[in-house]
Amino acid sequence: MLMFPSESPYRIDQVMSSPWLMTLLFVSQLLLASCISWSAARQKMSWWWIAVGLFCLTTTVFFTLSSWGTSDVTKLNHYIDQLAERLPAEPFWWIAAPLIKSLPYRMAAIHGLVATFFAAWAIFLSRCWQLPGWGGWWALLLLTSPFLRGFLQNAHTRQAWALLLVVPLFLRVSGFLEIRILPVFSSAALALFSHLTALPMLALAVMPGIWQGTAFFVRLPRFVKTGVFALLVAAFSILAQPILHKLLDYASQMNFFSAYSIRRTVLVSQVLLLVPFCFTCQRRQLTWTALKDCRVSRAVLLFSILFCFVQLGVRFEIYPQIAFRFADPIGLFLLLSAFRWFQLYDSQRMLIPLLVFSLLSWSKQLVDPVGLDCRLDDTFLCIPDRWPWQISY
Repeated sequence: MLMFPSESPYRIDQVMSSPWLMTLLFVSQLLLASCISWSAARQKMSWWWIAVGLFCLTTTVFFTLSSWGTSDVTKLNHYIDQLAERLPAEPFWWIAAPLIKSLPYRMAAIHGLVATFFAAWAIFLSRCWQLPGWGGWWALLLLTSPFLRGFLQNAHTRQAWALLLVVPLFLRVSGFLEIRILPVFSSAALALFSHLTALPMLALAVMPGIWQGTAFFVRLPRFVKTGVFALLVAAFSILAQPILHKLLDYASQMNFFSAYSIRRTVLVSQVLLLVPFCFTCQRRQLTWTALKDCRVSRAVLLFSILFCFVQLGVRFEIYPQIAFRFADPIGLFLLLSAFRWFQLYDSQRMLIPLLVFSLLSWSKQLVDPVGLDCRLDDTFLCIPDRWPWQISY
């Protein structure tokens, strides 16, 4: 029996390619997104909830199967009984290990659920912002966006989960959604023990509030401030050493980084965001002063600039092994800010070109998976070749 490799990439032999199955699931997502839009337009909310439920179920199945052959999922499935040793600063995962082992395909199922939570956030926000018909399309835009390739296609599940837990804080601080303080900080606290990048992602989440000069933290009750301070002190004392160790490790060696953030699909997506933004500004006669006075506009500009900094770091190899890890978090915050901005100015249809481009790129990858060589180069869309109870871990 071959030894499990000690370094990435990790390979498994229980995979196959099945473009037609994955295309069928994707077409089902498209049809269900249409049903969400149709039922909302006719105010049939019971049908809307059914379509949303089926959409989420289909999304879970799609990403569970398609992430099975990815390196991170393979590694975590193999080391599931040793997570306390291998992830000492991420207790969420080794506490959840018994539950993960009971799920079909283990970490692949977790990744399917995480992808579904991304979609659920988009659907939830569309309903909160009085646009329930757009929920399915916004969800598909997130799921297929080149901005989130690392999280959704490379199955960086742990960091993606931590980012999901940071989203409530981002929405509250940005003023996009009024969420109670207790859930916001409880979610942020859980994020700190889910991935080592949670602390910098929390810093990213509160940046719109800092830039806007809001008194978000000043208005908090004294006991909440005390609790937040205690949490930060505890988190820093526990996580400071492993975070510093990891940072120095990344800074001292450039053995791996992803260049997805500067690929053509991302650059085109940026253009398809910029052009509708400028067109809406012209149509609404929004001056630079008006944009500076709008907190949503400032959030869009902030994360656009930060994403460009990440791209520059990757392009000119300025600590790219660190910079590329923030492309997906900044990309998510940028897309959520864009959703809010176009909804605010009643220009959500301006996102259709970006949606169409993302869907076309996604469908091409499914129908004609160039370079997909399962068993030799296991990657996204290499699905299991047997039922869950037949898998050998």
